[in-house]
Amino acid sequence: MIDFASKPNRRVLARIYYGLVIIYLMYRYSTHVLLSQLQIPVLNYVNTDFTYIAFFYTGISTFLAQHHYAALAFDLLLGGTTLAAFLFPSARVLPVLFTFLLGVYEVVGYTFLCFHKHNLTGVWWCSLMFWVVDERGFTPLFYLTRYYCLFTYASAGFWKFYRHIWHLPGHFPVILKSDGLAYLVEHTDGWRTALISWLIVHPDLMNITMTVTCFIQLSFLIGFFTRRLDWFFFLYAIIFHILSFFLLQAYFLEFSVILITLIPVPILYKVKSDRP
Repeated sequence: MIDFASKPNRRVLARIYYGLVIIYLMYRYSTHVLLSQLQIPVLNYVNTDFTYIAFFYTGISTFLAQHHYAALAFDLLLGGTTLAAFLFPSARVLPVLFTFLLGVYEVVGYTFLCFHKHNLTGVWWCSLMFWVVDERGFTPLFYLTRYYCLFTYASAGFWKFYRHIWHLPGHFPVILKSDGLAYLVEHTDGWRTALISWLIVHPDLMNITMTVTCFIQLSFLIGFFTRRLDWFFFLYAIIFHILSFFLLQAYFLEFSVILITLIPVPILYKVKSDRP
């Protein structure tokens, strides 16, 4: 466990963060969702999000989507900036440029994918704390990011209580059926199919799981007052995202990069100096 008087080690955390982002970008390349891989899309969806609307009406979204070489240059710039930030974690300009490029990629990409997903939100928010290079400024930003991380998981519990679904019988089984149906149709055999099928025919277990999940998510509020349960919050969030992916086809592993603020491993921190 870490010494709670220690300070976060920016250099190590930056290497881990940008290293994970490189893996995420490689995965997105393999799944053909980089801007240059969208095949000049026509359909778009900005909904009521002011950021998406502003980008669309300035012409930035349309320009990148309709010009392949411009989109390719943007993808290369995003990838190159990420790699440079990984190799030179103490650089001052690279984190700011990366945040800007990632924000543009997220807005433009999901405008033409016609679905405003949240899995890159954690990556974007986490990037802000690396804007400050010196330790004195980085430490408060690190803990602000940690508070945002705790808030996101706690708010998921609040949402379930506000909508009165935390104890609604049959709600989770319906979600499992609807989200897992496509996988069950395409894969009639295998351990995932067997597990999903078994859970569907045991709705009482799913109802209990929903209730327990809501209370665990609300417990993230405890993290605002102590860091001693960070290991529990981290493990729960990782298990939650893995199960969501395998059971519900909900891919939020990219969002989980923000969980680096909860990892209680000594190598990520350095002993607080006694010098003024």
